[in-house]
Amino acid sequence: MCPRPFNVVLLFICAVFACDGAIRGSQTQQTNPPTIGSLTANPTAISAGQSSVLSWSVSGASSINIDNGVGSVASSGTTSVTPAASVIFMLTATNTGGTVTASVAIGVTGSAADATISIDTSQDRKAISPFVYGYNAGSSGNAPPGATWLRLGGNRWTAYNWTNNYSNAGSDYGPYHNDNLMGSPTDGPGHAAVPSIADATAHGLGLLVTIPIQGWASKVMTGNVLLTDPIGNWFVPNQARKGSPFTLTPDPNSSPVWQDEFANCLAFHWGNGATPIHISLDNEPDLWSSTHAEIQRNPLLYTDLLSLSIAGADAIKQAVPSALIFGPVSYGWAGYINLQNAPDASQYGDFLNYYLDQMSAAGSSRGRRLLDVLDLHFYSESYGCGTRVNDSNALPSVRNSDCVVAARVQATRSLWDSSYREPSWITRCCTNGQGIQLIPRMFGKIAAHYAGTKLAITEYNHGGGDHISGAVAEADSLGAMGREGVFAASYWPLLANDSWTFAAFRAFRNYDAQGSNYPSTAVRASSGDIAHVASYAGLESTSGRVVVVLVHRPGAITDASGNITGSDGLRTRTALMQLTDPQTLRTVRAWQLTGGNSPIWTTLNLSVTGNALTVTLPPLSVTTIELTP
Repeated sequence: MCPRPFNVVLLFICAVFACDGAIRGSQTQQTNPPTIGSLTANPTAISAGQSSVLSWSVSGASSINIDNGVGSVASSGTTSVTPAASVIFMLTATNTGGTVTASVAIGVTGSAADATISIDTSQDRKAISPFVYGYNAGSSGNAPPGATWLRLGGNRWTAYNWTNNYSNAGSDYGPYHNDNLMGSPTDGPGHAAVPSIADATAHGLGLLVTIPIQGWASKVMTGNVLLTDPIGNWFVPNQARKGSPFTLTPDPNSSPVWQDEFANCLAFHWGNGATPIHISLDNEPDLWSSTHAEIQRNPLLYTDLLSLSIAGADAIKQAVPSALIFGPVSYGWAGYINLQNAPDASQYGDFLNYYLDQMSAAGSSRGRRLLDVLDLHFYSESYGCGTRVNDSNALPSVRNSDCVVAARVQATRSLWDSSYREPSWITRCCTNGQGIQLIPRMFGKIAAHYAGTKLAITEYNHGGGDHISGAVAEADSLGAMGREGVFAASYWPLLANDSWTFAAFRAFRNYDAQGSNYPSTAVRASSGDIAHVASYAGLESTSGRVVVVLVHRPGAITDASGNITGSDGLRTRTALMQLTDPQTLRTVRAWQLTGGNSPIWTTLNLSVTGNALTVTLPPLSVTTIELTP
């Protein structure tokens, strides 16, 4: 039996602070750690035998040191260095309040590059969907800067009642506890979605809203639902088609509530935007009987879910013909293959094949497409030294250890790379010894069972949101999903601190902090060392602008059974990048994200000659390079 996914409960504990920044009631004065104003190298790329000048400024430190032979230094100054090979200089500043660090890399050319990157702007051109840079949040203010798509989804939506805003998060909270955390009747119908619609339309973002189809919606505001209670005590029927005129002001005591009327409400608030509103058919139905046992009291059958999906999609499409329908919103691999061991799995075989076949047939019989986007969730099942890469319950020292980091930054290759076989139960049970190659695999199913359907990954997470390795994994994921043709994707946060994940979005969105974004056309970018350096390239054909994102990571060491036991070490690598382009690219700008106490993008000084350049890649780093004619 395939293992179940872990559940994550985030507890946010708020402390009350005095206006002077001290904790109320505390008389202890704290010393702030030092502040590093700057650490730069000029130039950052030199030939063997040449020198570079390090410059720095620090305030509030009792001691300051720069490694690699520089030693103790004053609070500000410069020094000339002549490294024999590519190197990272680390500045460490300390006082009684703590220690902070900053680093700068200097690349030394003159020997063979560690990795070669080949870019050909005439090959493998493919449009990148604007919706791959997405996040699970209700507003742009809670998403990474530059996010293009928001998703309203999760377990709380399955029993959401749009007429009164009551909901039930199932086993995630309570358990089985009805509440008004998504709003109350006084907030107005559809309050869980209406403010998000206003935010998305105001900022020009795409939006996915979940419409529940399971069949029951919360009736009362509060109380723990006992599994022996009659369902009708706590919930009202949630049905697909109203069959009479819609209203935007339904009675909060309505019974039943209607899915197509909710869709009409969403469309009314969405208006005639540049893109249609996106609607998903509930959330993770393969887990209803465990997560939502308060309403799904029997195991869910293939045929049950298909009946609910067809009825809901048909009614929603009739109410809002322009809406894009997403489904089945499966939680993970065991859901893909057998709907989490559904009782009729042996009768119907592979679940996603069955689902696509049946939705295709139902759409044909009704004369309209009932499924526009195959919607899946994908939480990596890769492990390093016994810890899952996205285990948010593990201590930071464990989940961000060398071994887990190596597993994390390699696990992103399971999105596309047929040559990468991650150490997980998925590859051991279900891929015939091959790599997961999730995106190509799913496009193969689509081609065979419902041609023309788009693909979305509306929840994913590789861990490390509080660590540079999380930024590396996220940048790699964004690049791969854009290049491979995913229609929409949204990251699901598992930690309260996702600052490094947020920083990774800048590799593609507003990379220069002046509004420049990665182009919307992917072109060929191949790496001679894919285990350590991943490469993505985009072309803006009107201006000839080429943007390249390089992701640098350690490789993984495995034992005889394929288990990851460590990394092959954190080191700096030099990458030689050659571009094949009809124009001579004369101007280069570059930015880089490396490790440290907090995520900071720094500007690099690079030069391009003959459409080629060399760039130094620090350990665990993301680099965005823009080249223009």
